[in-house]
Amino acid sequence: MTVEVGGVTWQTIQANTATGTVSAISSTPKRVFRDASRLEADDFFTGGLLTFNTGLNALRSMEVKSYTVLNGEFELVLPLAFEIAVSDTYTVQAGCFKRQIDDCKDKFGNSHNFQGEAYVQQNFQISP
Repeated sequence: MTVEVGGVTWQTIQANTATGTVSAISSTPKRVFRDASRLEADDFFTGGLLTFNTGLNALRSMEVKSYTVLNGEFELVLPLAFEIAVSDTYTVQAGCFKRQIDDCKDKFGNSHNFQGEAYVQQNFQISP
């Protein structure tokens, strides 16, 4: 969405923090759950931090190992202390893979602060 105010055009970017509610539990109830209302792209939350707001795990946080939009499925890096329950609410922050275009520019709108080595080849071999 774009808005013009006083001759300046502002364009909204996707929020980096989202809240949601657990809609289903997978086979590993302390680590994998689904939120059917999530529409963000695959891996949008991968590497981000998820904090439960309600339930037995309230105020506990864990890094997101993977997120897929197909089922709105979150997999956490480690199991939580208690089982996750349907209707638990959470807040999750978008993850960052330290990529200049995909993360800094497109996801966070912050490429001017990128301080990595964007054009260094990543696949190299060390000879003995």
